Amino acid sequence: MSDTKSGDDNTLSVTPKKTLTLKRPGMEQGTVRQNFSHGRTKQVVVETKKRKFSMPGDKPEPAAAPVFTPKPAVVAAPVVVPEAPKAPPPPPPPAPVERSGMVLNELSRSEMEARRRALEGSKVREVED
Repeated sequence: MSDTKSGDDNTLSVTPKKTLTLKRPGMEQGTVRQNFSHGRTKQVVVETKKRKFSMPGDKPEPAAAPVFTPKPAVVAAPVVVPEAPKAPPPPPPPAPVERSGMVLNELSRSEMEARRRALEGSKVREVED
């Protein structure tokens, strides 16, 4: 090795890696500001597809239609299949029972007596008014 430096520096260096991306045909990219509650905002990237427009007079190019060659049909005697008798439709489900707001069957005697007294008291008050 020599102590003198030469003008040629043959050292290797690595450049920082860039992210590789592919541009999709027919796609455009843009940014929009997304608003959240409490005044917070965020900028997001959106991709939009390009729409293909056609003029009213233009006709699209017809695609190559597959050629269909009809095969000669084999004539056979028609087979009569007797239909099996259909089972009767199942009966409709029973209608749900409508319940009223009052459940008197489950009240004890003391509760029924208290209700009766309250109703009588309200009737007396109505008559007084």
